[in-house]
Amino acid sequence: MSTHTLVADFITQYAPVQKERFEHRFTDPILVVEFEKVPQSERDFKTLSDNGEGAKPTEWENGPERIPEGSIAVPLVKSDRNTFHHMITLGRASNNDVVVPHKSVSKFHAFFKKDLRTGGVTISDAGSTFGTSVNRRPLQQGENRPLNSGDTVLFAGTVLSTFFSPGDFHDYLKLMERMGGAQGR
Repeated sequence: MSTHTLVADFITQYAPVQKERFEHRFTDPILVVEFEKVPQSERDFKTLSDNGEGAKPTEWENGPERIPEGSIAVPLVKSDRNTFHHMITLGRASNNDVVVPHKSVSKFHAFFKKDLRTGGVTISDAGSTFGTSVNRRPLQQGENRPLNSGDTVLFAGTVLSTFFSPGDFHDYLKLMERMGGAQGR
């Protein structure tokens, strides 16, 4: 799976696949970020990061500094873009594992941790300006909140996402396919 894939593309490609085959292919939890609910006025902006080679804009498949049209699916996997080996980082700076280029999202906004023993995932706010909430309950500073498949996570009060296990994400894709959701959701 690429870093950021439109949910509509997942519906087309993977909804017809048997659930067991899907779960064999995708083993990591998936975060669905719903950008279609972000106002157009907040879609264009510049986020610059300094990776030692000078400032560079955040890159997306559809060009720099552009939030995708529609929902995206992001696997919660560790990248090689930062040195925080024990966490999966999320924020608007391009050195995060999960990049959310929205002006209300902090450069380093939140992070996920996986328990290798149980497979469970927790989320923590990284001291962001506008906070993070799970199922409408704000995260307190220093709190590591366990996530369950289907939990909603709101970043900065504006960017809505849903946390899915691979199997539940496949069920979501099948539901969206039946509802005719291949148009961006």
